[in-house]
Formats: sequence, structure tokens, C-alpha cells
Amino acid sequence: MRVNSMVGYSVIWLVCALEMAATRGAEPYRPLQNEEVLETLPSGFIKNRDELATLRQQLAADPQNHGLASQIATRYMKLGNQEGDPRYFGYARAALQAWWLQPDPPSDILRIRAKLKEKDHQYTEAQVDFAKLVQLDPQDVQK
Repeated sequence: MRVNSMVGYSVIWLVCALEMAATRGAEPYRPLQNEEVLETLPSGFIKNRDELATLRQQLAADPQNHGLASQIATRYMKLGNQEGDPRYFGYARAALQAWWLQPDPPSDILRIRAKLKEKDHQYTEAQVDFAKLVQLDPQDVQK
């Protein structure tokens, strides 16, 4: 039995080595013309992108507006959950940058910050933020 498993491992190793050798020389696809479409994004993406770009411009003009930052971060988190794309969580964090290191940010920012920390597997830090949120507003059902 031991001989059969050794042969099996050898075959697997050989197949992997051949696959790696075959793909090593592969060149990336380069379009022949600049007008060639490589990917078509869903129409909802364009709408969200444009709306969020407008909101980000407003936040850039008023960087201490926590209500606007909260709105942007919430929208990005929703997109991240829908699309399964972790970049949206990074965009949400960027919207909260002014409050990310503050010990006592507004409760709406605190809630989103805790959820983002949780998404990033920073559970201890998220629990600290959630505990502060409970102290600020014990009746808040969004925790």
C-alpha cells in the first residue's frame, strides 16, 4: 500500500510541474486596438460609482461632516457585501479616515468603524468600539 501512495504522490507532483511549465511562458493578452472592450461592468455599478464620486467630492469639501462620511461608508459596505469585493470595505474606511484613530468619534462613525474592524478580523478592537457604542446609546438596535 505504501508503494501505491508514493506512486500517486509522484504522479501528482509531475502533473503540477508540467502545468507550471506550460503556463510559465504564457504572455498576457494585449488588445490589438484601444477601442476593444475587455469587460463590461453591470449598469448598477456605473450609477453607484457616479453617485459615490459626487458624495466623495462633497466630503472632500467638508471633511468633518460625519453624517456624510457615515452615508458614504455605509453605501460602500453595502456594495462590498453585495459584490463580495473587499476593496469596497477599504473605500468605506477611507471615508472614515478623519475619525479612524479618534478615541470617541460620533456614534454613527463608531458603529461603522466597529463593523469594518470586525470585517478586518480585528475582533478585540471591534469589541472596544461596540462597547463604547453601547455606553453612548444603550437603546440602539443597530449594534
